[in-house]
Amino acid sequence: MDNDTLLERAASAEPGSIERTLWIVALVQAVLDRRVVLIGGAAHNLYTGDYRPTDIDLAASGVGRAEFELLGAAGFLDRGPGHRHIELRLGESEFPDLIEFPTNLDGIDSTDTIALTDGVSVEVISLSDLIVDRLIQATDATSVTSDDAVALLVATHADIDWQVVGQLVETRSLDPMLSELPTVLQRVRAAAAEALL
Repeated sequence: MDNDTLLERAASAEPGSIERTLWIVALVQAVLDRRVVLIGGAAHNLYTGDYRPTDIDLAASGVGRAEFELLGAAGFLDRGPGHRHIELRLGESEFPDLIEFPTNLDGIDSTDTIALTDGVSVEVISLSDLIVDRLIQATDATSVTSDDAVALLVATHADIDWQVVGQLVETRSLDPMLSELPTVLQRVRAAAAEALL
C-alpha cells in the first residue's frame, strides 16, 4: 500500500482512536522504511481501550534529523531541531497527532503484530513488556505512574502471563538502577488485586 493510501486510511479513522494510531504507525514505518514498534500510552490504549495518550510513542533504531526530514517531506510537520515531536494534521479543525521516538528497540523483548489489511501490519510492544515498562516508570513512586501500572494490570488481568512478567522483572532488576523493580511489582500487583475485589 502506498503512502498516500496509508495517509487516507489514517485520516478516515476517528480522531483519537486506536485505529487512527495504527494507520499512522503504518505510515511512519512505510516512510522510514524501517521497523517501528508502538509503545507507551498508545500501546496501553490498545490493550485496555481506556487510556488517553497525549502522543504516539514509537521505538525505532537510528531515528534522527534525517528521518524527521523524510517524514516532513511525506506530509508530517517537522518543527525543526530541538523539537522532540513530529506532527501529523489529518483534519483542518483537529488537533495534530504528535509522534515521538523516545527509545530504540533495545528494551523490547517481544511484540505483537496487528494486521490492518492484506500486506499492512504494525508491531506493538507485547503486553508483558508493556507491563514491565509501566512498572519501571512506577519506580519513581509517584501516584500517577503507579496508578497507570495498576490500571493496566486491572484491565488486562485475564491476559497477563505472570511467568513471563516475573522473568522480565528479574532480568531488568539486575540493573542497579532497577533493583527495586520486584518490590514495585509486588506493590502494584497487590493494589491491582485489591481493585479487582
